[in-house]
Amino acid sequence: MTIIYPPTIDYKWLYQRPQQLMREFSRLGIKCIFFNNNNYIKDGKRVAVENENLIVVNGRLYPVEYDALVTPPVVLWITYPPHVRLVGKTFKENVVVFDAVDFPSGEFAAWKKDISEIRKKANIVFTVSRKLYNYIWPHENLHMLKNGADFEHFSRARYVYSLPPKDLPSGKPIIGFIGALSTWLDWDAIKYAVTNNPSYNFVFIGPKYSEFPISFKASNTFFLGRKEYSLLPEYLQYFDVCLIPFKITEMTEGSDPIKFFEYMSAGKPVVSTPLPEVVSSGLAYIGSDAASFSRMIEKALKEKNYNVEKRIEFARKNSWSDRAKQAADIIDGYIRGKSKWKVHL
Repeated sequence: MTIIYPPTIDYKWLYQRPQQLMREFSRLGIKCIFFNNNNYIKDGKRVAVENENLIVVNGRLYPVEYDALVTPPVVLWITYPPHVRLVGKTFKENVVVFDAVDFPSGEFAAWKKDISEIRKKANIVFTVSRKLYNYIWPHENLHMLKNGADFEHFSRARYVYSLPPKDLPSGKPIIGFIGALSTWLDWDAIKYAVTNNPSYNFVFIGPKYSEFPISFKASNTFFLGRKEYSLLPEYLQYFDVCLIPFKITEMTEGSDPIKFFEYMSAGKPVVSTPLPEVVSSGLAYIGSDAASFSRMIEKALKEKNYNVEKRIEFARKNSWSDRAKQAADIIDGYIRGKSKWKVHL
């Protein structure tokens, strides 16, 4: 089997669900080809071999190269709904998987038509949240496949294991966020928390996802920019409380933040807005408005050593390796149920 992931996000810019799953599929012995946009983190190699089963292609493959690399059956794994236009045209796929990761609302509202089409063309559909599951339903082969934890990587941050990075502030408890700085963060709630907690340092790690103004500056707020994925535990180990400050919208209610699993891996207390998938875990401090979000930070800090083992165990039981095994079993079962492989048109 070969899983094809067409280009969406840069392979190394933000290490997200597609990269995590392709890596874990490759560890299961499944060949994976990740077509990379190569926009933000330039890779001079046209074809980069990550491991014996995972290949990152920066650009295009000639047909003869593609044919030499793939081992049938070919699975086209789509997360970006407009890629429904690739079905049956480019990759000679036998199976189409739609992995629904973003709810088509707000800035993603234009995807509604594409999702309606891909619902018909996909042989298998995975969703990261119950809201997305209910939106896609009915489909004959629909499954919840929540996000997961790179547990081995982030669990190192449970204890301090190295000197603090030079750009990390000191002298106060650190309230931290790791992820894209985007319009779907609740910047009003963040500003309120920063202003009302001058005795804490607020640290934000990650690139800007889009161009928008951050409407405040404060002496206790530090925007450290994007960091290499390999370095994130070095920062996380010094966080006292971790944040998921998403606005509550139709779009974010369909999300399942990967950062929650990463924070849990390190046993860190998490303060979040009331995102359904986070609330359902029963392990986060929930602030429903700016004032309660700020109060929850103080509460989480006081109780940061409570429920550490529960948080870590939650992450351990929700690993990316388990998610990949679940998905691979479903795909394998579908393939075995077919008498012959056909391009799905």
